Amino acid sequence: MNDYLEIITKVNSFYTGAFSQLVIYTAALLAFVGILIPIIIQFYQNRAVKLEKENLEHHLTELTKTIKSELLEKINNEISTKFEILEDKLNIEIAKARASSFLVQGQLCLDNNKYNEALNSYMISALLSLNGKDEMNLQSSLEAITTSCLPHINNQNKISDQCKTRLNDLLQILGDKRNNINGRYEHAINNIDQNYKKAEARMSIDKANS
Repeated sequence: MNDYLEIITKVNSFYTGAFSQLVIYTAALLAFVGILIPIIIQFYQNRAVKLEKENLEHHLTELTKTIKSELLEKINNEISTKFEILEDKLNIEIAKARASSFLVQGQLCLDNNKYNEALNSYMISALLSLNGKDEMNLQSSLEAITTSCLPHINNQNKISDQCKTRLNDLLQILGDKRNNINGRYEHAINNIDQNYKKAEARMSIDKANS
């Protein structure tokens, strides 16, 4: 009987000790897990935040570069456009000034009966007036060519080959549809052409008579 009691006591002690150790190990494991899991979660949260921050910073950097590039391109285009406008205005003003100068030169040649030189000066003035959009000087030049220069052309006051070429160029440019809008220069073209033909006829007659 005593042997059975002793066996039961030993078995009971064994299970009691084992259960106590299981409780201790379980408590230790739970404590360990309770500490480790938050650390792991915090680690991955920090890593995710860091990666997202890096991605965001990269995106913002690329976006800034794009905006900067587009802004610089826009500014350069605006500056180029303004420079082109200013250059066009400057060229127009220069053409006007040169046209006026050749208009005066033409009058001086007329005063000295240098009709070929006067014709050349007035034609240059007319071409420059077209470039300078100076309608007043253009009409003055065309009028002088028609009434003051060509009627005086004869065998003694011949038209040089250079003047003939320039006169043909002037008539072609005046007749260009980009300039001769609504036939605005048609009358002047016809007058110059008729007077030029008369001048050629006079030179031929004078040459035949000589």
